[in-house]
Amino acid sequence: MNQIILSGIQITISIWEMWMCYEILYMTVLDKKYADKKETIIRWANIFVVGSLLGINRLIAFFSRTMLGLVVILTIMCMYGIKRKKVVLSAGIVFVYFEFIAILDFILAFISMEFIKEQFEHVIYIYALTWQKVLIYFFTRGIILLGIVNIKKREESIRSMWNYSYNRGVTMCGTFQISVMVR
Repeated sequence: MNQIILSGIQITISIWEMWMCYEILYMTVLDKKYADKKETIIRWANIFVVGSLLGINRLIAFFSRTMLGLVVILTIMCMYGIKRKKVVLSAGIVFVYFEFIAILDFILAFISMEFIKEQFEHVIYIYALTWQKVLIYFFTRGIILLGIVNIKKREESIRSMWNYSYNRGVTMCGTFQISVMVR
């Protein structure tokens, strides 16, 4: 019974992660005011399908580079279906978002390694469905949510900043992320 509850929580956290990705995209590239039915269907299908796949994959392994690439590609394809303008900016935001979450996951995992010691591999990293692993994912997404809430307070200035740095920073970050994933 405990494994079923943890699995459900893990999948819910992954769906929550996908929802936060779209919240960031709505703060920068998309407009909720002009969302039509097609956009809403694509967005929620992406959130639930890709979020569930991500959650199921995380039941097996703490991190999967292949799954990260698949999630990024599927989300970018859905973004292209929603809005065909600013594709490079959207792709850069999606890359940076998921890479930042992966980095935060590893930082918290390595911090927890200090407390768990030799059992880290079995408790967190490989084929483990434990409260510790779920808490790492939850705290990481909580940090992202706090950032989103903080940014939403300054949404207009963030939107203008993204428009200014469209051809500079985000493109360079996306290129860097692609080169890291290829290696």
